[in-house]
Amino acid sequence: MRIIILMVLLVITLSMLPMQAKANMSLVIVEDYRSDLAAEKLMARLDDYPDKTVTLAPLRLNYKFITSDSFHAYFRDLLSMKHSSPDIFFMDQIYLTDFVRSGFLADLTNYFPNSSRNAFVGFSINPAIIDKHLWALPIHSEVGVIYYRKDLLREAGRAIPKSWNEMRDTALAVMKRHPNIQGYIGQFKEYEGLVCNFAEFAWSNAVDPFSPEERDRTKLVEALQTLVDWVNKDMIIPQKSLEMTEGESIVEFAEGRALFLRHWPSGGVAWFKEALADDKIGLMALPPGPSGNQAFMVTGGWYFVVNAFSKNVKKAIEALTFLDDERSQMINFETKREIPSRKKLYLDDRIKRTFSSYYHYLEAGGFTARSRPQTPFYSELSKAIASSVHRALTKDLTVQEAVDRIYTEVQHIRKSANQ
Repeated sequence: MRIIILMVLLVITLSMLPMQAKANMSLVIVEDYRSDLAAEKLMARLDDYPDKTVTLAPLRLNYKFITSDSFHAYFRDLLSMKHSSPDIFFMDQIYLTDFVRSGFLADLTNYFPNSSRNAFVGFSINPAIIDKHLWALPIHSEVGVIYYRKDLLREAGRAIPKSWNEMRDTALAVMKRHPNIQGYIGQFKEYEGLVCNFAEFAWSNAVDPFSPEERDRTKLVEALQTLVDWVNKDMIIPQKSLEMTEGESIVEFAEGRALFLRHWPSGGVAWFKEALADDKIGLMALPPGPSGNQAFMVTGGWYFVVNAFSKNVKKAIEALTFLDDERSQMINFETKREIPSRKKLYLDDRIKRTFSSYYHYLEAGGFTARSRPQTPFYSELSKAIASSVHRALTKDLTVQEAVDRIYTEVQHIRKSANQ
């Protein structure tokens, strides 16, 4: 029996290369090799697979840029046709319920008792449990952060902002001293990254954008109006940020062109290790909004799952266990600086040194880590919110029109799903 593992690479075009070999079973691990070392270590790891009746051979997909949206669409199309290959792939946590409800994923419950699940960080394993059944294993997990330039705050005599108004005023003060510095950078292109950014503003202003109550309409207006003003009135968010994803936004901050950056720890903590150690950069959460009394940051992470149409589900689950064990997660840390989901690895000295600032951020608290809703129609909710918010940011809609549109579309999506 041969097991093919698909590895997704960041390359020039968005297309699928033809299969080079046929196999009885294929296991998919999505990898965006960032160095030859990453490829070398992963291949060496595959060679160590203990079941010698199984061969792990790479099959590569050709992508220009990897996003959770593109993977969701690709694998949904594939499994809608009940393909038995791939057997294992991984996906963003937000789409797990959709795939479970569609019958695409194998149930892992009987293979991983509570003792096995307890090896993972709580906020990483919990999204994998749907209807009291386990459907996935977390590869890495994290909570959104805001990076900020400590050196610029000190120079301007400013403290860490405790409100949205303070954040705006601080940004304006720094921008006045440094005209080449942008106040606030995030992921404001019309995609899932924008939904994460906006959800944190909405939640921190005491309203849930995924299921807003009528009595909270003014709170959602307030949250969106703040972002629109930051772009078009106060101009602390640059226009070019409206087309930025994680990749472009982190470059802006890394090259010294922004005071605040909303991003993920795996994307920047290792990159900014020296600046963090030198006390030039810090981590903070988005402050509560004027109608809120608590800060919220979005949880993120990717998960291994098994294809329900696989001809070898049991063998696939055995391989999945190997691919997500401590050694495999350590390789991900060593080559890609991903934050592990297994508790034991948090005690490793190398990981503690690399992510010490992130651990301090988590330990300090002051915010709640919150997951996006586990619902089979999340994709529809996400697209509706991203479209309305982006159109408001670009002034294609007024804030009130955008919020009314969110309410109408969210209610329609939920009503249709319940029919």
